[in-house]
Amino acid sequence: MKDYGDVPHNLEMVNLGSTFSKYGFDYRYFGKRGFNFAVAPQPLKTDREVLEKYQKHINKDGIVVVVIVCPFGFCVHEYSSLRRPPFQREISWLKRLVKKALRYDNRKQHNSEKTLSAGELCQINSHSRVEGWKKEFFLKNTTTQLPTKELQKTFVKTRAELAGIIALCKENSFRPLIINMPAMGEEYSQFSDAFIKAFYEDNLERANVDGVPVIDYFGDERFNDISLYENYADCFNDKGRRFFASVLMEDMTKLGFWEGEE
Repeated sequence: MKDYGDVPHNLEMVNLGSTFSKYGFDYRYFGKRGFNFAVAPQPLKTDREVLEKYQKHINKDGIVVVVIVCPFGFCVHEYSSLRRPPFQREISWLKRLVKKALRYDNRKQHNSEKTLSAGELCQINSHSRVEGWKKEFFLKNTTTQLPTKELQKTFVKTRAELAGIIALCKENSFRPLIINMPAMGEEYSQFSDAFIKAFYEDNLERANVDGVPVIDYFGDERFNDISLYENYADCFNDKGRRFFASVLMEDMTKLGFWEGEE
C-alpha cells in the first residue's frame, strides 16, 4: 500500500481506484474537503485496505467514490512483486505517451510532413491500451471472448472485495458511490456489449447486493473529446478533470448526495 503521507481529517469526499481515477479527481473542482486515494495500479483488494486504514479520516455521511475500471476492474485481485503485467507499468506507459505528445507538438511547430494528428495519436494509444489488457489477461479478443476459468476464480475474490468496501461504508455511515470512468470512443468501441456484460456488469450486479448507486461514464459521448485527455485516450488532463467534476457533481445532485447542503 502506498504511503499517502499526512492525510487530512474531516474529509467530506474521497475516491478509491487505479489509473483513471488517479488522473480523474481534483478536489479543487468539487468544492469539497476531499482526498484522492487512487494509485496506479490499485485493485479492489487494496482499495478495501486503504479504506480500512483511513476510515477515521472520513466524516460520518462522507462520500466514498469506488472507481472500477470497465471492463477489467474485477480481473485482478492483487499484484505481487513476482507478477508485473503491462498494466502494472502505467506510470512508465503514461510518460512515454506524454513524450510522444511533446514530439507531436514539436513536429507540428515545424510543419513536419510526418506529423501525427491528435486523432492518429488517439487511435494509436487507445489500441495500445487495449492490446496491453489483452496480453495481461490472455485474451484473444474483446468482443466474443468469455472469461477463462482462472478469471472466474478471480471474480469471486474481487466481488468479495467490493462487497467488503460497501459493508465498511455501511458500518461507518459513509455514502458509497460506484462509478466507471470515461474514455475516448476509440477505446470503448473496441469492446462489445456482451464482453462488458460478462467481465464487468454481471460481477457488479452480483457484488452490489445493497443497491449502491452506480454511474457509468464508459461510452458517455460527453467525454468523447480528445482535448480532455493527457494521453489522447483515457487519462484526463486538467481541462478534463474540471469538466468531469462538473458532470459528476451534477449527477450526484440528481441522486441526492448533496441534499440539504447549501
